Amino acid sequence: MFDLDGTLLNRQLSLKNFIMGQYQRFFNDFQPVSLPDYTRRFITLDNDGYVSKDIVYQQLLQEFEITTVTWRQLLDDYFVSFPNHCLAYPGTTDMLKGLRKQGYLIGLISNGLSGFQHTTLNALGIADSFDFILISEDIGIKKPDPFIFNYFLEKCALDAHATVYIGDHPVNDVYGAQQVGMNVIWKRNGSALLSPCTDWIDDWDELGTVLQN
Repeated sequence: MFDLDGTLLNRQLSLKNFIMGQYQRFFNDFQPVSLPDYTRRFITLDNDGYVSKDIVYQQLLQEFEITTVTWRQLLDDYFVSFPNHCLAYPGTTDMLKGLRKQGYLIGLISNGLSGFQHTTLNALGIADSFDFILISEDIGIKKPDPFIFNYFLEKCALDAHATVYIGDHPVNDVYGAQQVGMNVIWKRNGSALLSPCTDWIDDWDELGTVLQN
């Protein structure tokens, strides 16, 4: 089982690409602000996706004193255009195909808006790679609440100890899955943080060895 943002989706790079594209689309409105300044402030306010985009845009427009476009217009553009800028981490598609060939059941548990996350999966070309997908909006419960993990296990008729959850967030993913007894692999993506679990990887080519262990 996988997380999406920051695990399969290279969210940081995808977001930077989106910001650049949005800046170009609304260039006449953003002219008083440089692209580097807009990008830095957007990323700070966004807080790795944990701040709602409506709040991010309202704050941006207020701080930069932009009045020729509304936050709702920018938010609509985000929902429509972000998938066009989505990038998976290198090797993601081949990794999922490899797991399928080895006979693994493959699932995904992600926080977020259901429609938006499904659109992201389609944009990445991996939506059909999963036997079961659960987005937090579907049940109104977010990771790391153990309910979302137990709900997934019940729906799939799986024992927690026979599963492996792979995610990048030390609390939402690692701690969340550990609470219900899942095996956990932390996808640290080069992070310097102290590992929150025994097993970790930076790249998908390391996954096979860790799974075998």
